[in-house]
Amino acid sequence: SPEAELMLLVDYEALTQAPAQVMQLVYQFIDQPYFDHDFNNLEYREEEFDTMMKTPDLHTVKRQVKYQPRATILPPDLFDKFSELSFWERDLNSQASRISKQD
Repeated sequence: SPEAELMLLVDYEALTQAPAQVMQLVYQFIDQPYFDHDFNNLEYREEEFDTMMKTPDLHTVKRQVKYQPRATILPPDLFDKFSELSFWERDLNSQASRISKQD
């Protein structure tokens, strides 16, 4: 779309493994001065919304930003099928910007 250049996709692994560096890139993207975040002192919960959507803890942010690998609950064939749909991990000649662990 014409607004694609305004979109920034941020990879979970990149953000959780190097939060300060990724956030500096986010601030550069939005052309704002960097705000020094405390990545060891965060907490956020949206229990009411998550309960309504039947997605417990989906919007819960734990105290410390850190990478936590998660095992899939999907059968291997479905996991493989859906992992191919991760469009944000491929270069599709989009005008959108992307921060990933490979960048």
